[in-house]
Amino acid sequence: MEHELVFWLEVSFQNGPPRIEAVQARDKLDAHRAVAQKYGAQYAGSGILGNTPQSKLIYIASPYAGDIAGNTQFAIQCCQFAIQRGYTPVASHLIYPQILDDTIPEQRELGLTLGYHLLAACSEMWVCGERISDGMAKEIHHAERLGINIRYIRKIEES
Repeated sequence: MEHELVFWLEVSFQNGPPRIEAVQARDKLDAHRAVAQKYGAQYAGSGILGNTPQSKLIYIASPYAGDIAGNTQFAIQCCQFAIQRGYTPVASHLIYPQILDDTIPEQRELGLTLGYHLLAACSEMWVCGERISDGMAKEIHHAERLGINIRYIRKIEES
């Protein structure tokens, strides 16, 4: 029996947004067949993203407001934690506060909305830390609506 690999596929549907799926298969054709069997008529096609964990996007949710310097450093540690485990982290709260003013409510909401777009492209959300902020609660709710797997990581291990 041949060794199976994990292929990461972007699965497109006739109705609804695409999803990222992990499929164990011998080769790309076998991976496509597995997705077609799982989704049937709704399945419209897919593209292989890769067969390494690095192609799995992880949305990092951690506190930002309050102790911004400390929370930014913690978010960086969360991203490093994901990278060390072979994943590609996405942390919108490390990106958009550099571009938008988080103290202006309209710009904060725009930053959250842009983060939701990033979240929709991710295959998993990691909720990091002991505290869930209001912004994180909204992100968690959005991930639940999208059917994205949520993993809670209370403490980040130092490597």
